[in-house]
Amino acid sequence: FIVVVGFAGIEATYGLWTETRFGWGPRQIGLAFMLIGVLGAVCQGWLTGRLARRTSGPAAEPVAILVLGTCLGVLRYARVDLMDVPLALAIAVGLWACWRVAEGAPRSLLLVTGLAAAAATLLKGPVGPLLMAAPGAAYLARRRALVSALPWLVAAAALAVVLAAPWYLAM
Repeated sequence: FIVVVGFAGIEATYGLWTETRFGWGPRQIGLAFMLIGVLGAVCQGWLTGRLARRTSGPAAEPVAILVLGTCLGVLRYARVDLMDVPLALAIAVGLWACWRVAEGAPRSLLLVTGLAAAAATLLKGPVGPLLMAAPGAAYLARRRALVSALPWLVAAAALAVVLAAPWYLAM
């Protein structure tokens, strides 16, 4: 909510500021916002391609960029005051931590998964941790890191419960 309100304020303030400071009209302000959007999309595609190349090889880079380009639903709803986009971010952060641990990062990074699970629970209820658990466990198991990560996964789950439970108990 704070992010949506903050960015709405920035957009309105930017328009008034550029009109006063530079004498810009709706056309110039619209072009500036278009440039920001295009640069953001190009950077997101480039980063997605680089991550795909790093994790799955050079052949995966164009496929990842193509898949990202066809996922316009996230872009459409990114400006709406819904909890789905922050939920997707929380799930992505939690799964990123599982992926890094499976690739050899310290197991303590799984506590980030616990924080992400707590955030996801506060955003949309238990659906977030459920959507995080199966792929995270599958990736850790595939890399033969699940058994050694179990104590940290239990700690991550406990952290998520400690952070999210008070809100539900207070309701």
